[in-house]
Amino acid sequence: MGLVSGELYKSIAENCKEEFEEMDGMKNDLCSQELKVFKQMISRINPEHVLKPVCESQFILLMLTSGGVKFSNKRTTRSLREKKLNMQWCRGKYHDLSTYWANDISVQEALHVRKGSIEQWVRCRSIIFPSAYTVTTGDSRQSGADVVYNEDPPLYHANLSRRGYASLIFSGDHDMKVPFQSTEAWIKELNYTITKDWRPWIVNDQIAGYTRSYSNQMTFATVKGAGHVAFEYKHQECAVMLTRWLSQEPL
Repeated sequence: MGLVSGELYKSIAENCKEEFEEMDGMKNDLCSQELKVFKQMISRINPEHVLKPVCESQFILLMLTSGGVKFSNKRTTRSLREKKLNMQWCRGKYHDLSTYWANDISVQEALHVRKGSIEQWVRCRSIIFPSAYTVTTGDSRQSGADVVYNEDPPLYHANLSRRGYASLIFSGDHDMKVPFQSTEAWIKELNYTITKDWRPWIVNDQIAGYTRSYSNQMTFATVKGAGHVAFEYKHQECAVMLTRWLSQEPL
């Protein structure tokens, strides 16, 4: 995408030995300095989709922190209007507004949410995880039994696919949060045979992405132009991809 110069990339690859994440206590000063330059280069890039603007949902944030949509303070209302007019549209605003949607009584009734099962729905409620769940693995390939301590832990994907379960693994090709190259890397570690090599998949006579087929019924696909949550950016293409896969048809 031309985010950094070729010289910087090559220098980081050589000096950091392909370890592109700065660690505490890193002894390689040259690598550390170059990683700082790299982070400066991408600091204003949206990691969920590199072509989308970086912006914060200040208007929605103020709505949420002010206790609702109605405001009695005229100064607050005027400030909100000014911010709304001056702000650039961001996909994250949909995410923020989903809180109001999901807490609407008519929505909850339509979804058959049991009354009293939750006080207030919040998207990505981070406080849930330490209090209600025990995290047993940080890697979706690993089983929960021996997460870090076993030298050769069983792998979820390997276990399931070897039992005959088909899998579709896809990535938006403009996602910098979890780049498709990273997904390719862990798939490669499974050592599956490539049954059909890299090729485009088509929707409406246009290339919608690229795909590769592996043994054990594993399919990998990129979604062209999509970001971190591919369905948010490419609705039709992802729907076609999923329909074809569920129908056991080639992408």
